[in-house]
Amino acid sequence: MSGKIFPAAQDAENAFYEALERCDLDGMMAVWAEDEDI
Repeated sequence: MSGKIFPAAQDAENAFYEALERCDLDGMMAVWAEDEDI
C-alpha cells in the first residue's frame, strides 16, 4: 500500500484525478494501492 492515507475515498479519488490532469505519474501512483488486499 502507498504511504498516503486519505480520510475519505472521495479525497483519494480527487488526488488521483488531479494528478492525472497534471500528467503526474508519480502523483497517480502515490494514490494507487498496488496490494491485492485493500
